[in-house]
Amino acid sequence: MRFAHAALPVVSAVLLPLLLRGQTYSKAYFEQAEELLRSNQVVEARGYYCKASAEDPKNSKYQKKCRETSKAASVLDETLGRQELSRDPAKAEALFGDSLNFDPSNRTASEALVALKANIQAAKAVVDVALDLIQKGQLDDAGARLGSVNLYKTSLTSYHQADERLDASRKAVAAQALLRQGNAAKAIELLTEAER
Repeated sequence: MRFAHAALPVVSAVLLPLLLRGQTYSKAYFEQAEELLRSNQVVEARGYYCKASAEDPKNSKYQKKCRETSKAASVLDETLGRQELSRDPAKAEALFGDSLNFDPSNRTASEALVALKANIQAAKAVVDVALDLIQKGQLDDAGARLGSVNLYKTSLTSYHQADERLDASRKAVAAQALLRQGNAAKAIELLTEAER
């Protein structure tokens, strides 16, 4: 199916010469994938193998390479996701999701994603308790609760809300103490900061 597309796709420096030599898109995609795989770019190679497979669905070699690299990309993203678990759960969640997009049968990635989502939900419950403690004026307890789920702050929008409320509440308490000491100017400054 040579140049049968209404709009030409973006072509890389490798694809263009192949297409100009009269090769089909599927062959050009396949060769681009081979080049990427030689450079150890598994996820990118997978994309081109699967494009080749979609362009020429009867070509068993293309189909096989698409399946093989999909599984390899899935394992790679799962591994990267596990490495991110202790640094950035939001990134880990995205990597596990990508892993499952590449290979929906990847049971270990699925289990890791389910466990991570459960941990994020548990962290959300802790943040909800912290918000309630802030409302009650128990700021030290609220701070301790938030600190215990700090790892999940990139996964929870409510974490930032609670952190901002805690900071504003602490400034308000400090401003009250300054007012009692007769330092109204500094108290007003702190209250102004707390309102931002």
